[in-house]
Amino acid sequence: MSSTRLPPPAVVQNVVPQMLGAMLDWFLYGALCMQVYKYTVTFPKDRLALKALIYFLFVIETSRTLLLTYYTLDKYGSNYGVYTQLSKLGVNWISVPVMGSLVSGTVQLFLTWRILTLGKSWIIAAPIAMIAVAHSGAGITMGIYSGIVDDATKFRDGPIRTSGIVWIVSGTCGDVIIALTTVFLLTRMRTGFQKTSMVLDRLILMSIETGTVTAVAEVVMLGLFFGFESTSYFSVISFCLSKLYSNNLILIQNSRETSRADLSSSTYASQPSAFVAAHPTGTESTMLTLNDNTHYRPYSMSLPRKPVPVDAYV
Repeated sequence: MSSTRLPPPAVVQNVVPQMLGAMLDWFLYGALCMQVYKYTVTFPKDRLALKALIYFLFVIETSRTLLLTYYTLDKYGSNYGVYTQLSKLGVNWISVPVMGSLVSGTVQLFLTWRILTLGKSWIIAAPIAMIAVAHSGAGITMGIYSGIVDDATKFRDGPIRTSGIVWIVSGTCGDVIIALTTVFLLTRMRTGFQKTSMVLDRLILMSIETGTVTAVAEVVMLGLFFGFESTSYFSVISFCLSKLYSNNLILIQNSRETSRADLSSSTYASQPSAFVAAHPTGTESTMLTLNDNTHYRPYSMSLPRKPVPVDAYV
């Protein structure tokens, strides 16, 4: 009677995480498609720059998913059972660290721009932008070195290890700082009106949730990267990390539909001063832009010198 030949434990520890990471990436890509469709239908008149950003991220993510699908089919289909192929990176050097860091860095820079819009201070925004650029640069560097080596067993050696640490740590720090700064700026815009607080509370909660998701994912990836050095457990997160960033950004944009509906409701419209957010450095009474055609003027309160678009709050 012939016995079933089981693969070595090292093979299982490297194959299973990559398969799980690929499946999570496909799942999140489906969610991304739904988010992009909702954005396209809901905001057909959005600014051209914002549309370009959304569709740029969607094209990059679609390309990533196609490359990851090719990698998975090639390694576990065409080369099934060939253990020597398991350590080869194939196209993953570009689809995971290079394209992934390009997406995450772009999202972080967009959120930095939002912080600049809210805080009106380069002193706050500039350091965050530098962290985002460092994050992207480290990820691209890691990808290039990985492509040259083309051996997953050397991920924790030399410049690949160093750039990988900078990539993950800077991404985590950037996410935490962006979330905390956004919450701080939104909190300072409270006016004491209940209805204003309701809108701002929703935005604050969303900022915390979206920032926490990516930050926690990167902390877990860092722990798996160093805690299980002979495995590819970290691939579960690294394969789908950029999808978390892109989904978060488009989710934030789509949430404007709810905020605008609240601000345009008859209850809010009957009390225009109740939902005007005061800028902490404003000294003049002015109007707050809620949508393309409607403006409201408070009776007397400190507001920004220029109208603040509702886009800045979501």
